[in-house]
Amino acid sequence: MAFGSCNCVHANRRYNDSMPILTGAQQDHFIAHGWVAVPGCFTRAAAAEKVNRWIDEQGYAGKDPMEWGAAMMHRGLKEHFNARGFSPKAWDIAEELVGRDRIE
Repeated sequence: MAFGSCNCVHANRRYNDSMPILTGAQQDHFIAHGWVAVPGCFTRAAAAEKVNRWIDEQGYAGKDPMEWGAAMMHRGLKEHFNARGFSPKAWDIAEELVGRDRIE
């Protein structure tokens, strides 16, 4: 299966259609399940900062979702952040999967 064009640079290595970022198995997993785990897109500390900010914005106390009571709402951070800047690798993978310049 062919995916969209991606001319991206990662650690001084250029990726394009002839050198996809994802393996064939990862591409197949995405097609079958609608998601794919790719290690090394961002640090645990960076993820924790975003999660903790979201928890604070929603007004939840504590880190344990079981203590929050009402069903969790699925909504983003109140303040937008640059996903491309947060994880260039994840952004490039998303473009590989859906096509370059199709993400707003």
